[in-house]
Amino acid sequence: MNRADAIASLQKLADSLGPVAHGTEWHLFGSVDRNEPDATDIDLMIFCTSDAHADTLRQAMDLESLALPIHLSLMTFQEATEVDAVRVQRSSVIVTLASPALRGAPLPYLDASPLAHHDPLWKEDQCSALPLGQNQYMTKEY
Repeated sequence: MNRADAIASLQKLADSLGPVAHGTEWHLFGSVDRNEPDATDIDLMIFCTSDAHADTLRQAMDLESLALPIHLSLMTFQEATEVDAVRVQRSSVIVTLASPALRGAPLPYLDASPLAHHDPLWKEDQCSALPLGQNQYMTKEY
């Protein structure tokens, strides 16, 4: 599975979760993110608003719908910041699902994600918003 196909599959999965996924940020890392041709799994971190939100999201996800096995890490935004998960894993944000209160606001993922402001590699000119359905998505390249 190449990177573009993996992102499309994960965006479809995120969209299928509806309101359960609002307020989350999805990060791809590892061999699929690097677009290596021999990738055998998808490495994904999802940042949530709380532990309860992460538990609810885990129960709602159908990971069998993906073409490759998935290594999933769910954590709160605070936990991700504390362990510097974005930098350590060299991850790319592939999906940001704004809460309904943030929809329509300009670039809600920049304001909603504490990591966007703490990531030393973050460059606003390297991200682009991809509106799909009613959710807010973005991709970021390092």
